[in-house]
Amino acid sequence: MTIEYITRAAGQLKRKYAEEDPFRLAQAMNILLLPYSLGKDSQSLKGFFAVWCRKPVIVYNDDLPLQLQRIIIMHEIAHSILHREEAAVKYFHNFRIFDILSQTEYEANIFTAEYLLDDAAVLTCIKNGMNASQIARELCVPPELLNFKLKIMKVRKLLPSYFQIDTRSSFLKDI
Repeated sequence: MTIEYITRAAGQLKRKYAEEDPFRLAQAMNILLLPYSLGKDSQSLKGFFAVWCRKPVIVYNDDLPLQLQRIIIMHEIAHSILHREEAAVKYFHNFRIFDILSQTEYEANIFTAEYLLDDAAVLTCIKNGMNASQIARELCVPPELLNFKLKIMKVRKLLPSYFQIDTRSSFLKDI
């Protein structure tokens, strides 16, 4: 899938449901959310998407901070949209959520970044002289998620040429 295809799918979903909150979005999409205590260490399961008895289900780790739960749920919603035919359970741990080596994870990350981060908000931060780390803090997202959004904006030629993109992908490593 191309970045254009994925971002178009994210935009269509956003327009259809007009819902910014991943918890409420999942509910509107009739996806069952199941919170489980799965641990807080770096090897703990963060969540997964599956289809059980024709019912889409997202299991997520409710031991994690709410902001990370929100990102995990959106990431799994992305799998439900982009990879439904591959509905084999998609588990992920610390290194998998923003793993750029797995095509399906990469696509879900692009979708998540596009859905959760607004172009205008990112550009405002850039115009205010913030670097990527400062923007991530300002927008309350991990730097790795912001990097996916910056890559999208670069493809769309929305990013100023002077702005540098960090390509690390170690999200959730230390949680």
